[in-house]
Amino acid sequence: MLIERDFETATLSQMLADTHSGAGGVGLILGPVASGKTALLEAFGRQAAGTGAVVLSASGARSETAVGLGVVSQLVHTPGVRADIAEQVSAYVEDAEADATLLDSRFLHRLSSAVIGWSAESPLVICVDDAHHADPASLQFLQHMARRIRPARVLVLLAERADPGERRPVRHVDLMRRPHCRQLRLAPLSRNGVGVLLAGKLDEVKAHALAAECFAVSGGNPLLATALVHDIRAAGTGEVVAGAAYRHAVLSCLHSSEPRALELARALAVLGDDEQSQISLAGGMVSFAPATTEPVRRALESAGVLAGHRFRHAEARIAVLEELDPAVRSALHGQAARLLFDQGARPTAIAAHVVAGNVGEPWTEHLLSEASEAALLEDDVELARACIALASRCCTDDRDRAIAKASLADIEWRTTPAKAMRRLPELVHATRAGHLPGIRVVGIFEFLLWFGRVDEAVEIANAFGDLVDCRDRRTRGELLTLSSWLASSVPGMLHLVEPMLASITDGTAAPQLGLAVNSQLKAIDALTSAVCEGPSEAAVLDAEQVLEGTRMTDITLRHLVFAATVLIYAERLDKAATWSDHLVAQAAGRPAPTWQASLAELRAEVALRQGDLPLAARNAKIALTKMTPEAWGIGVGAPLATLLAALTEMGRFDEAAELLNQPVPDALGETRFGLHYLHARGHYYLATGRLPTALNDFLACGEQMARWDLDQPSLVPWRSSAAEVYLKLGDREQARALAEEQAAKLGPGCGDRTRGITLRTLALVADPARRPKLMQEAVDVLEKSGAKLELARTLAELSRAGGDAATVRTAGRDARALAKECGAELLRKTFLDGGDEDVVVSLRGAVAPADVKLLTDAEQRVGWLAARGHTNREIASQLYITVSTVEQHLTRVYRKLSVSRRRDLASEPQLRVPEQQERLPGGPRPPVAVNHRAPAPPVRRPLRPVPPQR
Repeated sequence: MLIERDFETATLSQMLADTHSGAGGVGLILGPVASGKTALLEAFGRQAAGTGAVVLSASGARSETAVGLGVVSQLVHTPGVRADIAEQVSAYVEDAEADATLLDSRFLHRLSSAVIGWSAESPLVICVDDAHHADPASLQFLQHMARRIRPARVLVLLAERADPGERRPVRHVDLMRRPHCRQLRLAPLSRNGVGVLLAGKLDEVKAHALAAECFAVSGGNPLLATALVHDIRAAGTGEVVAGAAYRHAVLSCLHSSEPRALELARALAVLGDDEQSQISLAGGMVSFAPATTEPVRRALESAGVLAGHRFRHAEARIAVLEELDPAVRSALHGQAARLLFDQGARPTAIAAHVVAGNVGEPWTEHLLSEASEAALLEDDVELARACIALASRCCTDDRDRAIAKASLADIEWRTTPAKAMRRLPELVHATRAGHLPGIRVVGIFEFLLWFGRVDEAVEIANAFGDLVDCRDRRTRGELLTLSSWLASSVPGMLHLVEPMLASITDGTAAPQLGLAVNSQLKAIDALTSAVCEGPSEAAVLDAEQVLEGTRMTDITLRHLVFAATVLIYAERLDKAATWSDHLVAQAAGRPAPTWQASLAELRAEVALRQGDLPLAARNAKIALTKMTPEAWGIGVGAPLATLLAALTEMGRFDEAAELLNQPVPDALGETRFGLHYLHARGHYYLATGRLPTALNDFLACGEQMARWDLDQPSLVPWRSSAAEVYLKLGDREQARALAEEQAAKLGPGCGDRTRGITLRTLALVADPARRPKLMQEAVDVLEKSGAKLELARTLAELSRAGGDAATVRTAGRDARALAKECGAELLRKTFLDGGDEDVVVSLRGAVAPADVKLLTDAEQRVGWLAARGHTNREIASQLYITVSTVEQHLTRVYRKLSVSRRRDLASEPQLRVPEQQERLPGGPRPPVAVNHRAPAPPVRRPLRPVPPQR
């Protein structure tokens, strides 16, 4: 079945009828490659044979253009031709092959007369496919025939490839001047035509559904559309699939086109889809003149291979690339790189071809370094790594090679820390040889400390002044950042950097630091202040400025983490959660497992302090999965401590015990992370009844903090933890001394979480008569802190402190609810055994039964929900009333019960929920937490990796 060829078929049928009537003619069938010319010829040949005509068929071939009268030979050897006529014509052909001079007008006259003579017996139809590949002698004969067949029963059909805009051959011009010559131009199938083609091979419903996409992929090329049908059937998914058949059809189209089309397609395949001015660039790669490139592109577009300057489907490009010889492919990449370099293209665009073509020329060295940094900004880590790897192989200078390998280690640290770790020995060797600049040497020193290789770090520190130029501004800025980081995070190793610091304080002027370095110092200085002096508003303000004004890159990641950590220690937990969520979202899905590990640990610590134990455990596990404990180095104490604390509070002691078997670096004890680890381990021992061991860990934590002069309760409240152990051991005086010491340490910037913990500890060591009041103060403070687990603990203690019975019951009930919300099974089992919350819930307060009866049913419903902690908006949503109505009901409830706030709603006497309230769909719902977050800063992109320091 011929699709959308009705006009052409009708035209040929009329020409055949005219031939039968004695009026010969010539038909010139033109169209792009694989447009259906062959199918049209074959179908017409069968039709003509059915009318009694003699059909002679031949096909030109690119490989046979030098064969004299090769197409004529094919014609006379068509099955069914009379033997005597075939012999006569063959004799003419043999004579012509023996002597080319015979192809004169007399020879052509004799040959054409013999052929035309056949038509006396029956009409003669001559079909020549791919006539553009016919040998010159045969074309000369066919043209001669065309001029003589007007009064004969002879029809000549020539099918030729003709692309849009292509210059017409002279023979076409000569033929079209003849009145008996007709030209038929075949166009690609329309969308409806593709649909009809599919309907003939698939069911109608599926054909209709897939027609549009098949048309887009094939460009209306019948060969490509048919190939898609085969791939659709093979896949069996009911969707358009471009597979092996499609790839083979694309290559068939290209090889059937003129040679220049295949050359241009190969250049375009090598370029990919991202280059600007792609067509002219591809033409330059294969040395096409500008006037030549565009017609060839149009030919590829008419063939359905291209759409504009891009391949219609990625599989078409893949097919071309897979067939391409590796040497040719490499050469094309080299040509593309040079042309792009001359055009001043983006470094990454040039470098992609430099790497693919393995171009190791002098002009590429600086380009590869520049492109590597740009690629990291675009998150193309693989290109960045490939650029630096090639640069290191091409370098002839030891210094340049060492710098390239250091950059390679930085890039690998972002994705595969194990590779970066293995490069450390050769980088240490390069440092000793003086091949690395100061800023790189500081980085190597930092890596050595990170992995606990202290002896090598000391060696580099002592030789620092001889190895580098200490006057370099960037080196000085990096050293200042390093010393601040050590002071806040690795204070036990701060002395190791003293020789390096001495080399930049030799009496020369202080370094003038750039904006980027100043921003980094602001982040680390804010953290150092929070750790060493206690949190302050100034530190919080600096941290927020860094978070708001710094884009995430490999260099700035740690400073963003520093700033977020300031918010944690300042106990601005809502802000810390907002920013850590934002940072995690920025890193998600990007090729940076090291980033994701560091930020997951940050989010885990925020969640732990907020009391969301499952979230804390989940993120801590992510941190330890994205980056191995070995790669974490001395920083492994942070995720281990968070996970250990979360598992302990969740009552999952077996898992927590397995964590304690995890080896940790010896140098962990010299770090801030080690303090958190000791504190978490102490709480595990406390929870499992090993009191002396727990006390040892808490006291050791305190000794380290005092020795480093950063004994801040907001960092680690070790005194309250030790006091808890002393209480269990029966030493109330020692517990009281520690509690009072911690209270005295609270500065003006201390957050509500630490202040609440301290008040709770003071209440525990106070006289029983004072305990309920102090514990209530701790509850009031912790309610503002966002630390739900600490609030649950304090409510549990309040429920045991005695005093007002209503307060005791309500505190116990609220503690159970909060403990369940936090996932704190340890707290539920140790403090709050006693069953679930009663269905009968009461308003809290010393209210007599007669007073309660003063409330209407509506007021009782509103008061009951308010007593359970629902907001006015949530109450309005549940009761299907306005917020204003809720406020009016609450005002009347407060007035009738003589209370002034929600917490004063009392629990005596018990008040059964009104019957209507019990029938609310699904029962009363818990309050919905609404996080009002600050607008997230814009997403930025990275520059280069560094260890995920905290």
